[in-house]
Amino acid sequence: MLEFKKIVKWFGNRGALNGLDFIVEKNEIHGYIGHNGAGKTTSFLIANKLLEPTFGDVLILGKNINQLTSHEMLKVSLLTDKLNWYRELTVEELFKFGCGIYGKKYKDILRSDSIQLFHPEPWLKKPLKKLSTGMNKKVSIMMCLISEPALVFLDEPFSGLDPIAIADISGLIQQLREIKNMTFVISSHNLPEMEAICDRVTIIRSGYNVASGALEELYRNYGLSRSFSLSYQSSSQLYSTKAADESELYNLMNKIHAENGRLISVTENKIGLSDLYQKIHS
Repeated sequence: MLEFKKIVKWFGNRGALNGLDFIVEKNEIHGYIGHNGAGKTTSFLIANKLLEPTFGDVLILGKNINQLTSHEMLKVSLLTDKLNWYRELTVEELFKFGCGIYGKKYKDILRSDSIQLFHPEPWLKKPLKKLSTGMNKKVSIMMCLISEPALVFLDEPFSGLDPIAIADISGLIQQLREIKNMTFVISSHNLPEMEAICDRVTIIRSGYNVASGALEELYRNYGLSRSFSLSYQSSSQLYSTKAADESELYNLMNKIHAENGRLISVTENKIGLSDLYQKIHS
């Protein structure tokens, strides 16, 4: 679906991207993670033909984006992290404006499966300035869907949202992937949420990707594995210990049993995307 091939982008004498190279498969939710200034937004702009790379190519559906027509680029959509809609407009007015830009019929798009997932009718007449941050984020995502895209870039879709709104947005992303076969590339600092919804991730640092793949694969590549905490009783004394992996856990449990001890609890210490991110940047 999407491939960055050795993308380099210079601003004056500063390199924003330094050989960015990774692939996003069709119909996946792909997490794109990195520190502020790592080059995430720059690469999003390049993939949407809003910025020219200094070197390298971006392919969408196997075709260089420079060869894609304006009509073909309608299948690619971008939600930036900083949007300034006309806040005096109602949701309906803004949505009609967006439909007009793309030459779409407002009523047809409003009734489409994608937009109906948002249940927009109760707040169509409300001005944007009266909506919560979470509702404004939903409106922005709806605007991304007017062109009926196949590939959607979401830059910080969870920023500024409370836990309920985050879960709501995540659910909508997953439904759009399932119902409309959309592909999403999402950048976010919310690592627990990214871990929950992403099929694969790419971690970027200083303009190049340092890791890309499924999380379990990356955990193995970086030597991360779940550990276990045990508590047990032996000779009227309570003890606590740790096992580095399942094999060590099994051996410890056998030892406790052989010494007539009583196992009280076993707690799994799970690893996550935060552990991987810290390991890569340590």
